[in-house]
Amino acid sequence: MLQPRSETEATGSSFVLFDQVPTGEVWLVPTDAGATPRHVWTAPRPTEELVDLTWAPDEKHLIVVGR
Repeated sequence: MLQPRSETEATGSSFVLFDQVPTGEVWLVPTDAGATPRHVWTAPRPTEELVDLTWAPDEKHLIVVGR
């Protein structure tokens, strides 16, 4: 799951373009009820927005698309 950056939420300020909050973090959300989501990665630059992600064909890696 793509999420807004934690520091953006903490400061209460966010850049909104076309009614969309830019995403900068990747989280794995387990399908088991009650399991805790796990932070996996944050985009290295604050100006980078993550726009999509998918599992690689080997089903062991995530492919993340940013701009």
